[in-house]
Amino acid sequence: MSALLFKFFNLRAGEGTGALLFASLGFLWALGASLALKMGDALFYLYLGTEALPHAFTIRALFSFGIVLFFLYGITSFRIKNIFLFSLSIGIFIFSLFNLGFFLNVGPEQRWFWYALKIFSNLFLLALITNFWSFIDQYYGLKKVKRLYGLLNASVFIGFATAGLILSHSLFSVSTLYLFVTLCISLTLYFVSYISRHYHPIAHDPSPLEERKITPSFSLSTLAKGIITNPFALALIFCNICIQILSVITEYHYMLSFERLFHPDSSAPIIEASSEGLTIFLGQCTTWISIANIAFGTMIYGRLIQKFGVKKILFITPLSFFLYFAEAPLYCSSLLLPIFGFIIVEGILYGIDDNNFNILINTVPPKYKYQARVASESFFDPIGLLIGSLILLVPNTDYLFLGLGTSIVFILASLILSFYYSEEHAPQERLTIGKEKIAEM
Repeated sequence: MSALLFKFFNLRAGEGTGALLFASLGFLWALGASLALKMGDALFYLYLGTEALPHAFTIRALFSFGIVLFFLYGITSFRIKNIFLFSLSIGIFIFSLFNLGFFLNVGPEQRWFWYALKIFSNLFLLALITNFWSFIDQYYGLKKVKRLYGLLNASVFIGFATAGLILSHSLFSVSTLYLFVTLCISLTLYFVSYISRHYHPIAHDPSPLEERKITPSFSLSTLAKGIITNPFALALIFCNICIQILSVITEYHYMLSFERLFHPDSSAPIIEASSEGLTIFLGQCTTWISIANIAFGTMIYGRLIQKFGVKKILFITPLSFFLYFAEAPLYCSSLLLPIFGFIIVEGILYGIDDNNFNILINTVPPKYKYQARVASESFFDPIGLLIGSLILLVPNTDYLFLGLGTSIVFILASLILSFYYSEEHAPQERLTIGKEKIAEM
């Protein structure tokens, strides 16, 4: 049985225990963060409605700019594992405060509370995604991490699916769910500490003092100069900005459709919020999409990468957005299109686009990899988020037409990204995959 699992997840001898620890880590943070996010979304839509969504996106984008400065400058003084532990500690503290609000029966009229819950839940999930993969980068190189993408992504999506399953059955009250969230985050903190004590990074991890002796301190001007002079980096960042603009518009559009279908009762007490129809529906969708992502990540994605390379897989996401906005005027009253939009935002972006990004970011030199990841996910992504939210806030804007135009621009940007990746990195990728196949024979 163990031999079958090793073959299924493409593991080598001696990798089982470490892979299991990292997979458990991925499951725990994904379960806690996803449960908090989906419950926070459901409560936000229940008490404030979809019309408040652009304001939440705008506030989240502005907060992201402050957070990115902490992460980018923090890496010059702290190790990645310490930043990971700090982020988890903040999550435990903040969610405990939210739970205190639930125990005190905070009312629907406290609008700031629901804004804070949704925005922090989103920021916390994004921070954990960045920290988790940056933490993984210390222990697995490009060659090994390509083999283990299936297992690591499966663990994350099992966490997402479990969160959806819990919500879809409405077995627990809101306060109990957030107590469980705090427990998952606490266990994640323990696993990060345990792995840091018992496993060593693949390369020498110098102390902050040593790091400053051999590399210049981080500065935004240095980062900006490095991006401007690198067409590959420019194309990658522009694609990510397009993704954020399109995901904001798509989420707003499909949530308006779901809201019209379920008619959430904004007067429902907090204790009954977990049994609302919209909450259960979002949980069910999250469960099935996560299961699909598990199957895709473990059985299909790695094989597609080995067969076609990442440069051809890049076009799945932009073409999906193009199809969504091209069909939007034709399916005004159908539920099929909103569900397709939910699949794009919750499925394709996580299951395909994030995996593509993790491969593309590995082409960055190791000493700049963390800064590049954080800059993209926490600085340039919020720019796209802010642009998308401002589009929705402008009265009488045809946001579906703008979404269609942005998806076309996204396709063109992906062509440019594919060209530069092919010219600079594809030969190295083919060589790496060839060596892996030889090693497996």
